[in-house]
Amino acid sequence: MNLRSRILFLIVLMLFSLTAPLTASGFGVYEQGVQSTGAAGAVVARAEDNSALFHNPAGLAKLPFQELSFSIRPSFSKSFYSNAGQSTFDSKGTIDALPSIFWSKPVGRFGIGVGTTTTNHYRLEWDEGDFPGRFRSRGSEFLTQDILAGVGFRLTDAWSIGLSYRYTMAQYDYDRVLNRPIDGGADPLFFETHEQIQTDGNGTGFIFGIQYYPGRKFSIGASYQSAVDLDLDGNSRFNQLTRLNDQRAVDVFNNSFNGGTALTSLELPERIQVGIATKVTVRTRLEFDISREDWSGNQNQVIQLASGETVVIPRQWEEVFSYRVNGDFQQRKALLWRIGMASVRRVMPADTVGPDFPDGDRFSYSFGVSYTYLRRYILEAALLYTQNRDRQVTNLDFVPSTETDDFVVPTGENGTFETQRWQFNLGARIRFGVPKE
Repeated sequence: MNLRSRILFLIVLMLFSLTAPLTASGFGVYEQGVQSTGAAGAVVARAEDNSALFHNPAGLAKLPFQELSFSIRPSFSKSFYSNAGQSTFDSKGTIDALPSIFWSKPVGRFGIGVGTTTTNHYRLEWDEGDFPGRFRSRGSEFLTQDILAGVGFRLTDAWSIGLSYRYTMAQYDYDRVLNRPIDGGADPLFFETHEQIQTDGNGTGFIFGIQYYPGRKFSIGASYQSAVDLDLDGNSRFNQLTRLNDQRAVDVFNNSFNGGTALTSLELPERIQVGIATKVTVRTRLEFDISREDWSGNQNQVIQLASGETVVIPRQWEEVFSYRVNGDFQQRKALLWRIGMASVRRVMPADTVGPDFPDGDRFSYSFGVSYTYLRRYILEAALLYTQNRDRQVTNLDFVPSTETDDFVVPTGENGTFETQRWQFNLGARIRFGVPKE
């Protein structure tokens, strides 16, 4: 493939990525390592650092030196909900710092590695007392921390394969508000109680990868990430929210609401990804990745409570595809710049969007830089900005009523969710055994 053909090929891929419907999950953290953050996650075809343990373990066999890398990902996100009455409700702004650490070492034709990193994270809390969707959900948090161990094997100078073992520790919290009448009269007073469900658990899976990497001029890669079944258990507890000056409200609360155990489950998706990278000029490379995720194992999430009540949360999540593109520019031997872009479509249909996971179409833009000192120390920084497209919903606003078992009915009004997120990634890599120039 000559230079002109490469440029034309990558331009076509970039134009396609801007116009095609791009999809991925609403809480997956795919950008493992600072390099991946700056590249918007498009790194499956290359072996640049030991985050290959997660992206494509075949790349471990191509790393020439022992390497230790660590990074921290500070992030800020905030969501908004507007209803037909033009009232806007803000979620509590969330600030998180997600750590990652990877170690790898070449051993003959093998490359081995271990590490731990956050692979899924989502946290949202609607703390305004009059938020109209509180009877559906007041918020949620979903977090998975992976412990990874992998090995890559170099079949030939260009071809390699790899396998990583994945142990996933998960936390899932779900909040909602329940409405109850004080008495059974025709026009009763109502009080509200806040239910908090907190669970955790674990699961296991694997990542298999293959890579053709003859050099920086051209490379291809593919990886398969197995589904992970998460069995979660914990407890639920209640807090009376309203402060009615009526002893009957206290009596109903004390007699009706008792905490206890809670059991539920979730499935992390099976994921297949393929990437191609090429050197366009002496200093510039481009990569394009496509991946398929199958979230359809989550149709209805069931939470079993100690009281015997079963909470059923409709999910109906779907099988989705994603496309990512990135480029890097070697300004000089020690300084490398990266940019990336991804357009991401929601994983859930409109009729199951709720205040706990208001997932919507997203556009992400990334920027990164790496500086190498004495060939052994690499300082890196990256920034990823994600803007969620407005998500239209119906029947999210509820009002008190005695007509249903849960004492609320939807108003039928439309509403709109919007979410913004900033994510930084700051880190360093140390190479051992690098010869002096």
